[in-house]
Amino acid sequence: MADIFKPRIIDFEDKHQLYIQATDIIATTIEDVIGDYNTCRIALCGGGTPLPIYQKLAQQPHLHWDHIELYQTDERHTTDTELLNQTHIKEALNPVLPYCKEVYFINTSLPINESISHYNDIIDELEEPLFDIVMLGIGYDGHFASLFPQGDFKHSDQRTVSTTAPSYMDVSQRISLTLETILDSREIMIFLTGQEKSNVLVDMLENDLNPQDFPAKFLLAHPKVTIFQSI
Repeated sequence: MADIFKPRIIDFEDKHQLYIQATDIIATTIEDVIGDYNTCRIALCGGGTPLPIYQKLAQQPHLHWDHIELYQTDERHTTDTELLNQTHIKEALNPVLPYCKEVYFINTSLPINESISHYNDIIDELEEPLFDIVMLGIGYDGHFASLFPQGDFKHSDQRTVSTTAPSYMDVSQRISLTLETILDSREIMIFLTGQEKSNVLVDMLENDLNPQDFPAKFLLAHPKVTIFQSI
């Protein structure tokens, strides 16, 4: 593994305080990036934890959405729209989506290989670093985006790949940005809520686990990771 960096960890009394203060921190970061680079590219994860933050970001009147580009970290490949991450992301950010500079959701109406190729083409057009902010959750097994334990984490020739979720998850076929693509960002922000997710943080930072078995450890190769945590 490459150099290991220590993430910044911000603890909150409860998830409601996390939602409020994390939103403020993210909004300030977005405006700082726009001030420095004119555009802020954000890769959004799915899951229930970040949705209240997306909703609160959509209520920030000072954000320059016309300078913000939105992308996805990963997606389920299914025809059931209720199971798609983008369905819920769109609902949370609905008030501001028409004002964004660009919005790129993974096209799951295409066959999976075509969907991956299409998204690869979009990401390949970006200048490095590919993203200014990547937002992530971490699963109990250490997975992030749709990069699961025992997966192939070396995809230097691709930005987007097909992955397979464990059998107990709702949709097995997934599309995900690669590890290299996620790490090619200015900052990674991780959201963890609940007692069990505090155990995830211990596994990520303290326990002697192989990154292949607990992929979140790969994220420690990034020099600027912020973890927002509440019990």
